Amino acid sequence: MASALAKSAIILANTILVVIYLQLSARHGKSKSDTALIVLFAEMMKFLFSAAMTYSMRHRKGVVIKFEVNRFLMWGLPSIIYFVQNNVSNSAFHYLDGPTYALLGNFRLVITPLLSLFFLRKWIGAQRWCAILSAFFGVLMSELNPCAGSSSSPASATESSFFVVHPLGLLFGLLVPACSALAGVITEKFMKDPAYAQEPIHWQNLQLYTFGIVCNAALAVGQGVLTNPPSLAALGEKFTISFLLASIGILTSLTIKYLDNIRKNFTTVFALFGSTFVTSLATWTRPSTPFLIGACVVSVAQISYTLAQMQEDKDRTLAAQQHPPHSPA
Repeated sequence: MASALAKSAIILANTILVVIYLQLSARHGKSKSDTALIVLFAEMMKFLFSAAMTYSMRHRKGVVIKFEVNRFLMWGLPSIIYFVQNNVSNSAFHYLDGPTYALLGNFRLVITPLLSLFFLRKWIGAQRWCAILSAFFGVLMSELNPCAGSSSSPASATESSFFVVHPLGLLFGLLVPACSALAGVITEKFMKDPAYAQEPIHWQNLQLYTFGIVCNAALAVGQGVLTNPPSLAALGEKFTISFLLASIGILTSLTIKYLDNIRKNFTTVFALFGSTFVTSLATWTRPSTPFLIGACVVSVAQISYTLAQMQEDKDRTLAAQQHPPHSPA
C-alpha cells in the first residue's frame, strides 16, 4: 500500500510542477539562448542532486554502485536523443502555433506503447489499447478549442492551422513526440535491466545527466550564452524555471523507473489540462464544452488503463504461481 501511495505522490507532484512550469514558460517566453541556459542549469541541478543522493547511498546494504565504461557510454544514447528533442522542439515553434504543436505532441500517446512493444517486449492488452486511443482522441477534442469565448484561439482558427501546416512544421512536430517516446523507452530499458537490479536510480541518473551537461554546455558555448551572461534579475528568473525543470526531470525519472512511460504520458496530459484550467481562471474565460468532454474522456481512460494493468499483472502473477519454472535436474 505504501508503494502505491508513493507512486501516486510522484504522479501528483510531477503533474503540479509541470502545470507551474507551463504557466511560467508561457508568461515569460524564451529565446533560443534562454532555452539553452535554462536547460543547462537544470541539467547541472539534476546532476548535483543525483551525485549527493548517490554518495549518501554508497554504504547502504543491497545497493551496488559500480562504474562500467560500456554501461556509462550506453546512457549517452537516451541523453543525446533528449538533447535532439529539445532542439527540434525549438525549431518546431518557428513553423507551428501553440495548439497545433500540442496536438502533434500528443502522438507520443500512441508511439510510446509501440516502441515499448519493440524495445521492451511489453505486450499491451486490448483494454489498455482502448484506453490509450480514448485518451488520444480525448486530448485531440480538448485541444481544438480549449476555452469558450476566447477570441485569440477560436476553434475554426485552430482547425485551419492544424490542416494547413508547413511541411517542416509537420516534420518537426512529429519528430518531437517520436524522440520523446524513443528516449523514454530506451531509458526505461536501461533502468529496468535485470542485470542491474541493485543499481540505485540516482546512480543511473548521474550517468544520464553527465551527457546532458556536456551536450547542453556545448550548445550554450556555440550560441555565445556563457560569454554574454544575463543580468542578475534575469538570472534569478531563469534559475527558478531551471529549478522547476530539474524537479520535473527527477520526478519523471522516478515515474519511468517505478511505473512506465505510458503512465508518464498520462501525467503530462493531465498537466496540460491543469494548465488550461489555470489559464481560464486567470483570463476569466470558461473552458469550452469540447475541452470538458475531452478531460472527462481522458480521466476515464486513465482509470481504465490503470485497472486493466492491475488485472494483467494479477493474471501474470497467478499464472506464474500455477506454472512455476522447472529447475534443471
